[in-house]
Amino acid sequence: MRDLISHAVRFGLVGVANTALGLGITTALDLGLQVNPQIANAVGYGAGMILSYFLNRFFVFGGTASARSTVPKYLAALAIAFGVNQLVLLIAGQVLGPAPGMRLLAQVVAMGSYTVVNFALCRMWVFREQSA
Repeated sequence: MRDLISHAVRFGLVGVANTALGLGITTALDLGLQVNPQIANAVGYGAGMILSYFLNRFFVFGGTASARSTVPKYLAALAIAFGVNQLVLLIAGQVLGPAPGMRLLAQVVAMGSYTVVNFALCRMWVFREQSA
């Protein structure tokens, strides 16, 4: 249980770092350099994704598996988590209704689902140490 809590806390810290880097780059490109907002967002997201991979691999889970085996799994985990996020957003939006506050709540619930699914996949599959 202690290991799970340690991983969860570190995963959360990585999320903060990832968000800070992604938002910082997006803001600098969009508002500072007047880059197209979609391009700025994609570059910021990509930078955050790369940082997140390395921090999760070495800081959170301490894995020794090769990047060759973990990178494809990591990308798949992100895609799966995003798919769950979209499904939860759709369902929560229908259940909660169209009012602005309810739409925001649906977004928060969907973000939470993304985080939980991503953490579980990273911990149990992407960075899990293989038995000899």
